[in-house]
Amino acid sequence: MSASSLTRAFAVAAAALLAAAITAVSGAPADATPSADNSNIGMGMGAGPTTWSTEASKVILWGGVFPTYACGVFLNGLILFVILYNRRTLLLHRIDFVYLFLLSVCMLFSVVFTVRFVVSIAYNFEVEDNDVFARVVAAITSVSIFFIFTANVFLAAERYFTFREVSDRQSLKYFVGLAVHNFLMAAAIVVTFILSPTTNRSWPDDPIPRIIWFAVIIWSFALGFGLIVYLYFSTYRMVSRQLKDTLSNHKMDELRILLERNVLKNSIIMSAAIIVCYMPNALWLGISRLVTREQRMLGLNITYELVALDVIITPFLLLYFVPPIREALSGLSRGRMNERWEDDEYHTTH
Repeated sequence: MSASSLTRAFAVAAAALLAAAITAVSGAPADATPSADNSNIGMGMGAGPTTWSTEASKVILWGGVFPTYACGVFLNGLILFVILYNRRTLLLHRIDFVYLFLLSVCMLFSVVFTVRFVVSIAYNFEVEDNDVFARVVAAITSVSIFFIFTANVFLAAERYFTFREVSDRQSLKYFVGLAVHNFLMAAAIVVTFILSPTTNRSWPDDPIPRIIWFAVIIWSFALGFGLIVYLYFSTYRMVSRQLKDTLSNHKMDELRILLERNVLKNSIIMSAAIIVCYMPNALWLGISRLVTREQRMLGLNITYELVALDVIITPFLLLYFVPPIREALSGLSRGRMNERWEDDEYHTTH
């Protein structure tokens, strides 16, 4: 896949997102207010008639989303511990702190939603009917995704500025501007759930807050996706030109091609991970009003699982792209194995 083809694919997806969102903003679903017999379909714990879609929702939510976040707590926590333990060698440059921020957001995302599920279980799912609980869950979901997008754009921007040899001082204004923008957007999201209840824990029920919510989400998703794709492939084109100028003789052509392919591969992986995890959810939020409530919640739970997978994919990608972190983690594992071996040897000989 070339840079131009991926860019075209992103443009098509963005257009589909916009069209779907316009459809969704036009009005609430006919069954937006749940009846007494299906008010808990979102958690798969309703007391009403069971269908294959509600059963599938239960399996996805409790067998997929919940364990994914629980694994995210362990994985992100472990890598964060390794980074902080080796902070003198792993936290030297600004991009290292961007890695730390990205992992911290994934860790927070994982902890919040693991606790959210545990609280639901602890209260025998009765808390699912609570209006305040629904608003808090919906607001935290949206805001958490905002933070993850912010961290991913920071990472793409830092790589871009690094290859362009822009100093930290010169590029700081862009990071501050993006942070302020996303903070304001997140605040707007929180306000919409303060002003309106939410029955699906995704968007507000009342018309005006719902329109504001969709407007903020459309703008922020388009901006986030666009910046990530643009920055990564601008970095690729820039590196490609630099390599072409530097390795201009025929003997170095093969090396240049290999390096270009490596940069392109990395750019595609990072961009594709974001698109695969978040674009389906964004699209489904827009078109879900066209289906029944049970089908809508099933689709939401499927796309929520893709969103949840980001807390697993991101740390693995960082381990893949950042050898020092990977080596530090391997060193910790080897150190513990050596300690255990020495301890066993001590008990054997004594």
